[in-house]
Amino acid sequence: MKQKFFIVAFLFVAGFSVVNAQFHDSKMPLTTQHKTGVDKIFSNVYSGLLNGDVSRITKYIKSDVSLNLKSGISDYFSPSQAYYVLKDFFKKYHLIELKILTTKKTTDFPYASGTAKYKSSGLSGNLQVFYSLKKINGGWTIAQLTMN
Repeated sequence: MKQKFFIVAFLFVAGFSVVNAQFHDSKMPLTTQHKTGVDKIFSNVYSGLLNGDVSRITKYIKSDVSLNLKSGISDYFSPSQAYYVLKDFFKKYHLIELKILTTKKTTDFPYASGTAKYKSSGLSGNLQVFYSLKKINGGWTIAQLTMN
């Protein structure tokens, strides 16, 4: 009888420990996962903007996105439309420098903003750059991209 009590007690404590560890582990990585996902997206968007690599940017556009561009484009576009709008933009405007001055990664709407230098038809100029994310179906998508 004493042996059965210890076995039941051991199973109860072991079971509680496993459940508690799973609960604890599932709660802890959310902040880390949030920052890691946002960091990865921000890094890829930065690289895509600087190199005119539209695919690197648009892979994070999962729904309509607000684009406000130096070329006069300012509207909401579907992911496939955004691809072609950005492709046309980068044919004319080649970024030669991009500095991200502000980022906010810990909110439900992370964003990055900064400045860029570009060349277009032999002339150079400056742009204000801003991009933000939002969650859709548990994943991040670019909500807005401004280069004006």
